[in-house]
Amino acid sequence: MAVCRRRATARKNEFLESRQVLVKAIEVRFQAIDKIRGNGTVPGNAQFTAEFEQVMLDFCQALPNSSGNRGAGQYYANGTVGLIDSAVRFDACAVLRRAAAVAKTRRAVVAGSCVNLAESVSHGATIGSDCDAVKKGAARAVSGCLFRAAVAAIVRSVNQFDESKGSAHLRVALAAASKAAEISRSYYAGNFTVTTKEDMTPVTQADVECEQAIREIILEAFPEHGFYGEETGRTQEDADYLWLVDPIDGTKGFVRQYPFFSTQIALMHHGEIILGVSSGTMMDELAWAEKGRGAWLNGQTLRVSGIDDPDRAAVSVGNLKSLAGSPGWASLGGIVERADRIRGYGDFYHYHLLAAGKIEAVIESDVNILDIAALSVIVTEAGGVFTNLNGEKPTLEVRSVLAANPSLHAQYLERLRGYVP
Repeated sequence: MAVCRRRATARKNEFLESRQVLVKAIEVRFQAIDKIRGNGTVPGNAQFTAEFEQVMLDFCQALPNSSGNRGAGQYYANGTVGLIDSAVRFDACAVLRRAAAVAKTRRAVVAGSCVNLAESVSHGATIGSDCDAVKKGAARAVSGCLFRAAVAAIVRSVNQFDESKGSAHLRVALAAASKAAEISRSYYAGNFTVTTKEDMTPVTQADVECEQAIREIILEAFPEHGFYGEETGRTQEDADYLWLVDPIDGTKGFVRQYPFFSTQIALMHHGEIILGVSSGTMMDELAWAEKGRGAWLNGQTLRVSGIDDPDRAAVSVGNLKSLAGSPGWASLGGIVERADRIRGYGDFYHYHLLAAGKIEAVIESDVNILDIAALSVIVTEAGGVFTNLNGEKPTLEVRSVLAANPSLHAQYLERLRGYVP
């Protein structure tokens, strides 16, 4: 009996130590997010850790052990806490949002969805929805390693974006992009009409409907803001805030069912671009950024590469007609000659690659502000430099782009400056 009590005490102490480690990891996570975003103390930090401890205790005390005795399940805490390292898109905050569900169902709650604990760790045992019984060995099978995995998952989740922390502007822009993606996807198979604008570029039914939806969503939320759309033109352009929207950037490709089209939504404040959302619908890529808050792609933070040697650089080029017709073409040739790789990913995609550190530079000479406004803030917030080919920041009149990590931007600018606007 004494031996059993000593074992129970040892297991209880092990659980308490593991709990302290986990709570500390949660605190570290919030501190790291706080540091990245620079928003001051994260509200609810202390409340989060306290509530999380209580959830864990309630959860484990209610579990029966292998003999069916309630309360003994506390000793198997390592195997029953609702944090699964293998779960997709782990989000520790979701545990608290569904704390009541955890306590009642004894199931893991990951990103708002109940997950069968035993199945999540590839164990044959099952846990019922009311957890009246747990098959022998289920808790022991996952005990010990699960807490360490959970701590690792929490630390990794520092780099995941919590949409609730974004500004009202960002949340509305993301909602508008989501609606536009729904519309463009529905037309992608080719069931749409195509007309030609005065500048001989095509416009489709999808372009028009996407912009109408975006415009309605944005101006309903911010009626005092200005709006500059590819299809509907400018309204209230003297407003402090001006939305810049290309509902389908890459309409020619869209018409030919080329998947590199995107929806571009940006917000300019007193002439400075402060927010951007770039939605590559058919590529399943959604990137966004806000000034001073970092850049993100599908919820993961973005950072440009640190490669500073032109001989090791991957460079992507886009529209180049104006540069090709100028003396600067030879200067571009010098960059191409030295680069490790030259590609023409084009459209939104090479800017996403640049911001993610997968290529080092993008060069284009024939763009407009609606094409690149959102992308400019995404690249900048990822640590890159985004200018025209003369080193000037994008304005409503921008016509060219040199975007790269800081070191290579400076080197390429020396070669390309002065040839095209």
